[in-house]
Amino acid sequence: MTKNIGDGRIANENVMIGMTYLGEETLSMDSSSVPATLPEGTNFVEVSASGGAVQYSINGDASANSGGYCPQDQTRYILKLDNLTSLEFYGASPAKTHLIYKQEQ
Repeated sequence: MTKNIGDGRIANENVMIGMTYLGEETLSMDSSSVPATLPEGTNFVEVSASGGAVQYSINGDASANSGGYCPQDQTRYILKLDNLTSLEFYGASPAKTHLIYKQEQ
C-alpha cells in the first residue's frame, strides 16, 4: 500500500524512509554468547527469533539474564544508536536469530 507523503512523493508504508540497507545474517544459538557481525555504519537493527526466544546485549556479552529479549516468532528493533559497537545474542538450540542491519540517516 502506498501513500502520499507530500511534495508529490509517494512512499510504500512498509519502507522506512531515511534508511540504508547494509546486510543481514542468521545466527544459530548454542547456549553461549554469539556475536553478530555488524557492518560498518550500522545504527539500526531488526531482530527476529525463530525456534525459541533469545536474549541480547548491546556492547557486551549476552547471557540468559541479558536485558534485551525477543520472544519466539516475534520481532524487536534496536533503534538508532550512534555508539553501537557490538551486539551479542544468547539462546538455546534450536533457536535462531535473524538480523537485518540498516543505517538511519
